[in-house]
Amino acid sequence: MSALTRMLRIPNTAASIGVPAWFDDAAVDEFVGAGPVTVTGDRACHVGFSLAPEHPTATCFVAIPDGHGTPDWVAAAVTEAASAAGARGAKRFEAWVPAWNDAIARATERSMTREGLLEKAVFAYGERWDLTLYSVQDGGR
Repeated sequence: MSALTRMLRIPNTAASIGVPAWFDDAAVDEFVGAGPVTVTGDRACHVGFSLAPEHPTATCFVAIPDGHGTPDWVAAAVTEAASAAGARGAKRFEAWVPAWNDAIARATERSMTREGLLEKAVFAYGERWDLTLYSVQDGGR
Protein backbone atom coordinates (compact mmCIF):
# COMPACT_ATOMS: atom_id res chain seq x y z
CA MET A 1 0.00 0.00 0.00
CA SER A 2 1.42 3.37 -0.96
CA ALA A 3 2.31 6.04 1.55
CA LEU A 4 -0.45 8.23 0.10
CA THR A 5 -3.05 5.52 0.64
CA ARG A 6 -1.89 5.02 4.22
CA MET A 7 -2.14 8.76 4.83
CA LEU A 8 -5.65 8.87 3.39
CA ARG A 9 -6.78 6.06 5.68
CA ILE A 10 -5.62 7.78 8.88
CA PRO A 11 -8.62 9.02 10.92
CA ASN A 12 -9.41 12.70 10.30
CA THR A 13 -7.04 12.86 7.36
CA ALA A 14 -9.82 14.41 5.29
CA ALA A 15 -9.82 17.41 7.59
CA SER A 16 -6.06 17.55 7.90
CA ILE A 17 -5.48 17.76 4.15
CA GLY A 18 -8.26 20.27 3.62
CA VAL A 19 -10.88 18.25 1.76
CA PRO A 20 -14.63 18.59 2.35
CA ALA A 21 -16.93 16.38 4.38
CA TRP A 22 -17.93 14.24 1.41
CA PHE A 23 -14.43 12.71 1.38
CA ASP A 24 -15.42 9.99 3.81
CA ASP A 25 -14.42 6.32 4.10
CA ALA A 26 -16.45 5.44 1.00
CA ALA A 27 -14.72 8.17 -0.99
CA VAL A 28 -11.33 6.93 0.20
CA ASP A 29 -12.27 3.40 -0.89
CA GLU A 30 -13.35 4.69 -4.30
CA PHE A 31 -10.15 6.70 -4.71
CA VAL A 32 -7.95 3.78 -3.66
CA GLY A 33 -10.01 1.38 -5.79
CA ALA A 34 -9.31 3.52 -8.82
CA GLY A 35 -5.64 2.65 -8.43
CA PRO A 36 -4.07 5.99 -7.51
CA VAL A 37 -0.70 6.69 -9.03
CA THR A 38 1.71 7.85 -6.36
CA VAL A 39 3.89 10.49 -7.93
CA THR A 40 6.08 11.14 -4.95
CA GLY A 41 6.09 10.21 -1.32
CA ASP A 42 8.32 10.61 1.68
CA ARG A 43 7.81 11.71 5.26
CA ALA A 44 7.28 15.31 4.16
CA CYS A 45 4.80 15.00 1.31
CA HIS A 46 2.62 12.44 -0.44
CA VAL A 47 1.16 13.22 -3.85
CA GLY A 48 -1.00 10.90 -5.90
CA PHE A 49 -3.86 10.98 -8.35
CA SER A 50 -6.54 8.79 -9.88
CA LEU A 51 -8.43 9.11 -13.14
CA ALA A 52 -12.21 9.10 -13.30
CA PRO A 53 -13.25 6.22 -15.59
CA GLU A 54 -16.26 8.04 -17.03
CA HIS A 55 -14.57 11.32 -17.94
CA PRO A 56 -10.97 12.52 -18.36
CA THR A 57 -10.58 14.14 -14.95
CA ALA A 58 -7.66 13.44 -12.64
CA THR A 59 -8.14 13.94 -8.91
CA CYS A 60 -4.98 14.59 -6.92
CA PHE A 61 -4.50 14.56 -3.17
CA VAL A 62 -1.51 16.15 -1.48
CA ALA A 63 -0.96 14.99 2.09
CA ILE A 64 1.60 16.96 4.06
CA PRO A 65 2.20 16.53 7.79
CA ASP A 66 1.76 19.81 9.66
CA GLY A 67 4.96 21.81 9.62
CA HIS A 68 6.36 20.16 6.50
CA GLY A 69 6.23 20.93 2.83
CA THR A 70 8.37 23.47 1.03
CA PRO A 71 6.03 25.38 -1.32
CA ASP A 72 8.11 25.11 -4.48
CA TRP A 73 8.75 21.40 -3.83
CA VAL A 74 5.03 20.74 -3.37
CA ALA A 75 4.16 22.79 -6.44
CA ALA A 76 6.69 20.78 -8.44
CA ALA A 77 5.09 17.54 -7.22
CA VAL A 78 1.63 18.76 -8.25
CA THR A 79 3.04 19.72 -11.64
CA GLU A 80 4.57 16.25 -11.97
CA ALA A 81 1.22 14.68 -11.10
CA ALA A 82 -0.51 16.80 -13.75
CA SER A 83 2.08 15.71 -16.30
CA ALA A 84 1.61 12.05 -15.45
CA ALA A 85 -2.18 12.41 -15.57
CA GLY A 86 -1.94 14.09 -18.95
CA ALA A 87 0.16 11.24 -20.26
CA ARG A 88 -2.72 8.95 -19.28
CA GLY A 89 -5.34 11.03 -21.09
CA ALA A 90 -6.61 13.44 -18.43
CA LYS A 91 -7.98 16.73 -19.71
CA ARG A 92 -8.85 18.25 -16.34
CA PHE A 93 -6.88 18.13 -13.13
CA GLU A 94 -8.20 18.76 -9.62
CA ALA A 95 -5.82 18.92 -6.68
CA TRP A 96 -6.62 18.95 -2.98
CA VAL A 97 -3.96 20.56 -0.80
CA PRO A 98 -3.76 21.47 2.91
CA ALA A 99 -5.37 24.85 3.56
CA TRP A 100 -2.91 25.57 6.36
CA ASN A 101 0.02 25.61 3.94
CA ASP A 102 -0.90 28.98 2.42
CA ALA A 103 2.59 29.31 1.01
CA ILE A 104 1.69 26.68 -1.59
CA ALA A 105 -0.86 29.07 -3.01
CA ARG A 106 1.85 31.70 -3.39
CA ALA A 107 4.18 29.46 -5.39
CA THR A 108 3.92 31.75 -8.39
CA GLU A 109 7.08 30.30 -9.90
CA ARG A 110 4.94 27.23 -10.65
CA SER A 111 2.12 29.26 -12.26
CA MET A 112 -0.01 29.06 -9.14
CA THR A 113 -1.34 32.16 -7.36
CA ARG A 114 -3.98 32.69 -4.71
CA GLU A 115 -7.46 33.71 -5.86
CA GLY A 116 -10.80 32.52 -4.49
CA LEU A 117 -10.83 28.72 -4.62
CA LEU A 118 -7.33 28.92 -6.05
CA GLU A 119 -8.46 28.09 -9.58
CA LYS A 120 -5.21 28.09 -11.50
CA ALA A 121 -3.35 26.60 -14.38
CA VAL A 122 -0.44 24.20 -14.44
CA PHE A 123 1.71 23.72 -17.49
CA ALA A 124 2.44 20.11 -18.35
CA TYR A 125 3.78 18.78 -21.63
CA GLY A 126 3.40 22.22 -23.16
CA GLU A 127 -0.35 22.34 -22.57
CA ARG A 128 -2.33 24.63 -20.31
CA TRP A 129 -4.23 22.72 -17.65
CA ASP A 130 -7.34 23.76 -15.77
CA LEU A 131 -6.31 23.20 -12.17
CA THR A 132 -8.42 23.76 -9.09
CA LEU A 133 -6.78 23.72 -5.68
CA TYR A 134 -9.52 23.30 -3.09
CA SER A 135 -8.98 24.31 0.51
CA VAL A 136 -10.88 24.41 3.78
CA GLN A 137 -10.60 27.25 6.29
CA ASP A 138 -7.95 26.38 8.91
CA GLY A 139 -7.35 23.04 7.23
CA GLY A 140 -9.38 21.23 9.87
CA ARG A 141 -6.84 21.90 12.61
